[in-house]
Amino acid sequence: MLISGFRQPTQLPMKVFIAGATGLLGKRVIKLLLERGHGVVGLSRSEANRALLSSMGAEARPGNLFDKNEMTAATEGCDAILHLATKIPPKTRTTPKDWRENGRIRMEGADNLTEAAIHNKARLYLQQSILFIYGDQQGRVIDGQTRLAKRQPFPLRSAVAMENIVNAKAREEGLPAITLRFAGFYGPDSAQTQGMIQAVRKGKMPVIGRGDYYYNLIHLDDAASAVAFAVDNHERLMHQAHNVSDFHPATFAEVIHYLAELTGAGKPRHFPAWLGRLFLGGALVEILTNSYQNRTNTLAGWQPAYPSYREGFEQVASRINQT
Repeated sequence: MLISGFRQPTQLPMKVFIAGATGLLGKRVIKLLLERGHGVVGLSRSEANRALLSSMGAEARPGNLFDKNEMTAATEGCDAILHLATKIPPKTRTTPKDWRENGRIRMEGADNLTEAAIHNKARLYLQQSILFIYGDQQGRVIDGQTRLAKRQPFPLRSAVAMENIVNAKAREEGLPAITLRFAGFYGPDSAQTQGMIQAVRKGKMPVIGRGDYYYNLIHLDDAASAVAFAVDNHERLMHQAHNVSDFHPATFAEVIHYLAELTGAGKPRHFPAWLGRLFLGGALVEILTNSYQNRTNTLAGWQPAYPSYREGFEQVASRINQT
């Protein structure tokens, strides 16, 4: 039976450590885990974040994600370790330097947290990853056996390296790992989502080329429920990479035209790819226009509350209009 997007757990509650606990995804995950009876420990490096975690009912522990010893100490006594930390550059057009810190969070963070999980004999290590690393599959349906792209644009190389770290520790040292590869996040409290809707409303969100490449999405609320589901059902999901989206991909043009209709904007313009690369940079255009469809749900018993971008963006637009 499905309850709030996932089944009731059968195992005892766990103490769950979260790196990235105060992020958009992390805060949602904390709420769901606490509702399910788990204890939550959040990594915090500021007084403001410590206060936020305490107000949510989570234990705040200090530590530097880039220090292996500190991560081992911070995760002591925890049954599960979730690596949900990211730092995506706020700029649209980026260089490799802009992605350096996010790369460190992915790779050094994964190395340190996996070592902590092994040392502290955690029952679960969960790694947040992304669907974008599949590259251009020419619109084909992907699954967990689909080969990742050999050549990756610079923002994605650290994600592949991160997964390699986790997989090596699982294979060679028995790390109890699950990887969740998420589609593109969106939600009413996401600055990126708010910026996209504003741009569409002002007629400044063009479709690159024909827009016939598929856009795989997941609402942040659903991403969090997938994480909570994986925690509750980790024993049967172990040692796999699971692709997580709303399982109803649409073309980029369909999504942008729907947003224009939803916001009362005019018909979106179409830009040729070369012009998109000029304004957005080649890496972002490549990531946006790579085409694949995620339609296979390997998280049996879990379903997104927003089954497509239409329901999800209706909720987003309604929430944004209320603020």
